[in-house]
Amino acid sequence: MIWSQGSANCGSIQLLGASTAAAVVPQIAADEAAALRSGCISTRNSSYADNNARRPKIFFLALNHKRRPVDEVLCHTRVTSVCTRCKVDQTLFTFSPTELNWFLEFKKRTSETATCIMAAARGSLVGKVALITGASSGIGASTALLFSKLGAGLALAGRNSANLEKIGKKCYEASGIKPILLTGDLTKDEDTKKIFQGAVDGHGGKLDILVNNAGIIALGGIQKATLEQYDRLMNTNVRSMFHLTQLAVPYLIETKGNIVNVSSINGLRAFAGVLTYSISKHAIDAFTRCVALDLADKQVRVNCVNPGVTHTELHKRAGLNDKEYEAYLKRARFTHALGRHGEPQEVADCIAFLVSDQASFITGACIPVDGGRHALCPSSLSREEGGVSAMSQAVDV
Repeated sequence: MIWSQGSANCGSIQLLGASTAAAVVPQIAADEAAALRSGCISTRNSSYADNNARRPKIFFLALNHKRRPVDEVLCHTRVTSVCTRCKVDQTLFTFSPTELNWFLEFKKRTSETATCIMAAARGSLVGKVALITGASSGIGASTALLFSKLGAGLALAGRNSANLEKIGKKCYEASGIKPILLTGDLTKDEDTKKIFQGAVDGHGGKLDILVNNAGIIALGGIQKATLEQYDRLMNTNVRSMFHLTQLAVPYLIETKGNIVNVSSINGLRAFAGVLTYSISKHAIDAFTRCVALDLADKQVRVNCVNPGVTHTELHKRAGLNDKEYEAYLKRARFTHALGRHGEPQEVADCIAFLVSDQASFITGACIPVDGGRHALCPSSLSREEGGVSAMSQAVDV
């Protein structure tokens, strides 16, 4: 493997392939003359000038050879191919590290045994394998789509097969990488095992990222909640997460991967009218911190996100009708410091950050993605206008 870090104004790239050079030059400018004299390296200058340093572009040569791949070293002004014997075809184009449409173009322009080129700009997930539960809608679906754009290989789990197919199609269109789709009920142990095994088997026995997003909500305080409701929410929101994480840990230790659990502002604050849901989310936060400590010496990071009011179908499935749900979203103007509800994409952005190398020193954290909801004092909630049903007043996730 050859690693090349670009200049301050360009991205970086990681290249996988068999090294055919006697020596690799990590600093092109310093060692170029000696390399040229040795015959190990050929260089060509590019005419590219990045006029927008805030959105760096990366040059690379797509190298193609029938018998062997050819490694290469890059920077934003020069592309260097490293090879002592192979003659290669060269195709030059650019891409942004944050969007992987270049991968489709790369596949079009190369054939047979093309060099495996992987973008390793910080934040990229190329080469990573992620299992996302609850991926058929809401935060899980947004996370799946974002991960696909960042280049991850995906295994998506959900109960709604039709919705899962739609999300899988969007992911494929975004990245050219077809995700593995897995349907089942995570409250059933056999389904959980089957989903997990399907995920790792479909990606060559590898797993880098686990996003525990599957969850449900139910309404009712101590006088209305039942033991059946308690068992149902704890089994779905907590027990299934515990089981899936146990299955994933040996693989994550192998890759020094990481876990992100999707909790709620209800895990950080107490709210009336959603007792069993809030208990389950407090449990997820505690689970996150404890597992983070358990796995810290294995260099496996574990974090969670705590969304505030987020525009998904979760509450409608819990019983809110359209009118009540609209009022519930409007109420976020008064219950959230930023004066609005959140969108699934905003939570997905935080998840993508936590699983990336940019968050390499973060573990055991429960991060509110709630527009400042967690920072408000209870007295700050007295400003809401009338017209909101008692049901929607009780729910705050």
